[in-house]
Amino acid sequence: MKRYLLLIMTLLVCTGSLWAQSYDGDSRHERRRYEQMNRAGIWAVGLGIEPVVGMTHPVSYIYGNGRESGTGTFGLNLEASYFVVNNLSVVASFGFVSNSWGQMMRLNYLDSSETISAMNVRLGARWHIGRWSVGGGAAWGRTALKYTSADTAEGGVNSPIYGSESFRDSRPTLGLYYEGHYMVNPFLKVGLFYEPALTILGGRYSHTLGARLTIYLPFMDAVVCR
Repeated sequence: MKRYLLLIMTLLVCTGSLWAQSYDGDSRHERRRYEQMNRAGIWAVGLGIEPVVGMTHPVSYIYGNGRESGTGTFGLNLEASYFVVNNLSVVASFGFVSNSWGQMMRLNYLDSSETISAMNVRLGARWHIGRWSVGGGAAWGRTALKYTSADTAEGGVNSPIYGSESFRDSRPTLGLYYEGHYMVNPFLKVGLFYEPALTILGGRYSHTLGARLTIYLPFMDAVVCR
């Protein structure tokens, strides 16, 4: 057993040494690449996919005056950015997320269902440090809850909270957003985001938060591909 442990430790040390040497050789090239991507005058566009998003929606007092929560299983984000100075970009984006796919795959489709969705237009800025970036800004949008009553004739069961009538509860929102990203390579980045907001009518709290994978296209010299 000790012999195997010693062999594993030796392999780990050797692998670490080789990786460190390779990383040191590539680090200067990588730094130069991302420094050029973060220069003033560079602009970029991106398409983001959000596979996991937590959402809350404040329910109208007509339908119980509570808060409905859900996990979004589908989300898209379109963004455009421009570097006003080195390492600082302004960003405009549009996003939509819904848990409709999760509702479609529920086991008993005859029962009632609640679908939450959120739409946001955002305007903000990001600070870039090499591959990393953090940012935030203002967000305007809409949060909605759609309730579909059950098919009781076929044995479906309605929600005890929302009853037997289908409805759609939609509210305009105003809030902030915060985000952080890491560039896996010049054309792909991963990140997290949090968007707290208040409904414009009634001033009640809602939010979205989750993960985002973005296909990123910076418009600059071909050095990006070298």
